[in-house]
Amino acid sequence: MTKHPKKKSKILIAFSFALTLLFTLTVADFCSNLIAIKTFSSTSSSSGQSAYAIYAIALGNFANKTSALEQSAVLQKQSGAGFVWESKNKFFVIASAYAEENDARLVKENLEKENLSPEIVKIEIGAITISGNYTTAEQNALVDAVTIYKTVFDNLYDISVALDTKVSSEAQGLLFVADVENLVSKTKLNFEAQFDAKLSTEVLYIKLSLADLYKKLETLKNFAATPAQTFSSKLKQTYMETIELNYNLCSSL
Repeated sequence: MTKHPKKKSKILIAFSFALTLLFTLTVADFCSNLIAIKTFSSTSSSSGQSAYAIYAIALGNFANKTSALEQSAVLQKQSGAGFVWESKNKFFVIASAYAEENDARLVKENLEKENLSPEIVKIEIGAITISGNYTTAEQNALVDAVTIYKTVFDNLYDISVALDTKVSSEAQGLLFVADVENLVSKTKLNFEAQFDAKLSTEVLYIKLSLADLYKKLETLKNFAATPAQTFSSKLKQTYMETIELNYNLCSSL
């Protein structure tokens, strides 16, 4: 059965209130180390990407994508991701996402107090194991490439938190986004250099996925807010697009 939010007009108030409550619990720790861009380290003993999950808050699920996109437009005006995630023939409209299930539960509980019908959508990303006859440089490039998605999600989430809690301004947020884009650019260029003459099917999948990720971050870096979508919304949309890329890459390899 298709579910619809009970009171669309209350989404902004409820969503902002719930996020504020959650961020109040975490902002003290966050402020002590404001937007330290997370990086990854790779060694020849690394095996690849470990499996992980994120917990997304959906404000509506629909039987068809057209209805989901209508709700997406509402959320994007109000700093929600408005990202449409398809799973089991349903289209979930994602407002935000969290690495920890407890954080998602806090937001869900507060949205329910506003007579909305949020649900937690668990998105599982599989492990990627690297094996084969690679040089140390090639293996490191592979590890960096397949682990960059979670790194990007974590960083964009942190930037989003800082922006929504007024810890940093939009201008500062854009500078941090540029740092993340630079991290992805270095990873992409190194991967392409290491595998320029070894274009297997798997390598091609990774190469194309990294190119897509870089384009999305470039778009985010150059994004200018409009009445239809805030910068905070675009941040959340991009971290969900990053998760989708990672999900699809795992399915392809």
